[in-house]
Amino acid sequence: SFEYQRYLFGPDLFQIWFVRLQTIIHNKQDRYKDILSILGISKKEINRIEKETDKDGAMISIAKAVTLIGVDDAVKVLRKYVYSADRIEQVIALF
Repeated sequence: SFEYQRYLFGPDLFQIWFVRLQTIIHNKQDRYKDILSILGISKKEINRIEKETDKDGAMISIAKAVTLIGVDDAVKVLRKYVYSADRIEQVIALF
């Protein structure tokens, strides 16, 4: 239901969530913001997005959806929407 908002805050929210979930799967949560930087999303920008989306409720709603269906199923859904999802996953695995 948030597909229409995915670029509302600048970077793709689905890509941000895909990276977040992949870092959880590969046990690299500490590298999350570094990986986003590699993808062209600065730490300052990600902090701004998180603040703005918290007010809007988009990130919280997506987090609830991830909790309901689980990380692996959420990744399967997001993979359909995120450009170069396979490449991003490979980079995270190697990072």
